[in-house]
Amino acid sequence: MGYKITVKNNIIRLNLGFSHLIFTILPFSVFLIKKKSKIMLFSLNKLELSELVARLLRFKPLNPFKLKGIKRKDLVFKLKPGKRTK
Repeated sequence: MGYKITVKNNIIRLNLGFSHLIFTILPFSVFLIKKKSKIMLFSLNKLELSELVARLLRFKPLNPFKLKGIKRKDLVFKLKPGKRTK
């Protein structure tokens, strides 16, 4: 099971493993480039870019125990320890 993203007519369609699809609007000043397992967002307007990134991160936040979810490349994440057995 993986995450899928498609863009058509400035509408981003996200399949994040939920029972439903998520749609959000891509602003005209933001460009999206899709690689194999990464997406790159470019814009000259930093405000619109940061709002779009925050909106995308809210859809599937990072699980601190398994490190699954939507991540930003520039942030470093640490795996939380789970329950310990005696």
